[in-house]
Formats: sequence, structure tokens, C-alpha cells
Amino acid sequence: MHPISKWPERSPLDLIPTISSYVKDKTICDMGAGCGDLLYEIRKLGLSNDIIGVEREGWYHKVIRDMEVHDRDYIINDNFHGMEIPKADVYLLWFGMNQYSIINNLPKSIIIDLTSEPTENHLSRMTNKLNIVEKIEYDYDEEKYFTKGVHKDNHHMASWPMKGKRKLIVYEKND
Repeated sequence: MHPISKWPERSPLDLIPTISSYVKDKTICDMGAGCGDLLYEIRKLGLSNDIIGVEREGWYHKVIRDMEVHDRDYIINDNFHGMEIPKADVYLLWFGMNQYSIINNLPKSIIIDLTSEPTENHLSRMTNKLNIVEKIEYDYDEEKYFTKGVHKDNHHMASWPMKGKRKLIVYEKND
């Protein structure tokens, strides 16, 4: 079953071709994983079996429990701060301003910043600690994954349009 059939939430699956060269055969930690659709699909496509998702929002964990399925055991419920960051080769970061303190605790790795529209302040803080590898703009269309009328938390829906272009920045942390 496709993950969106189980998890009626926005899903960035169109991101996978854009980042596949960075995640292939790597340990991936998705910080802000939601219900884990992206990691589920990465594993399903054979890009990586070594996946970890961290999600702080209790709503997602409730959805996983309520569905009574057991294929999301790679999702950790934590608030990011004060936790021991899982070791990974690649980190996917979704959560903007909260990530600065976390970056200090990451090992040498690739960091894919999915903030989409970073401010100058954000870029300055990120490049102060990390080296830019690549800036990428990609097309996405989440309408094909979304089951209308099933979504229960509209604040997530308002954060960006269902289709268009997104930006990401790939960084490298060397220390």
C-alpha cells in the first residue's frame, strides 16, 4: 500500500529524485519526519534501508498509533532539544529556526535544508557553521498524493501550495 493511502497528510515524495544521489546507500535521519512517508518511500525504492525519523508533533504519533500498523517503527517521538541526535550520514531538516542549536550536535554529514524560502539571516547562520554544496529548485505536485476530505489538521495545509516549485540547500558539515 502506498504510504499516503495510510497517512492522509502532505507528503514530499516528489523530493526523492532530487535528493536520491545524496541518500543512496546512506543512513538517513529525517528531523521533522511527520508520519514518515518520505523515509517509507526511500526505503521502498531501495535507496536506503537505514532510516530514522524524529518527529516532535504528537498529532503524527497519534495517527500512527490509531492506524494500528507496524511499519513506522523508525519514527522517534522527541522534541529535538536535549535528545541524543541519531548518528546518520544525511540529515533532512524541515524546521527552520529550531535547527541552529541542533546543527552543533550533528556529526560530520550532509545536511539537506528543506526550509524552502530561507531568509538572509537563516542563510548567514547556516553558512557560518556549514559549507554549501548545492542549491536546488525542484517541481512538486502533492495533489496526486492527497486524499481530499481526509486531512484532519488544516494548519499543515496552509504552509505552502499543493504544487509549484520548492528550494532546498545541501550543506556539508566537516567537523
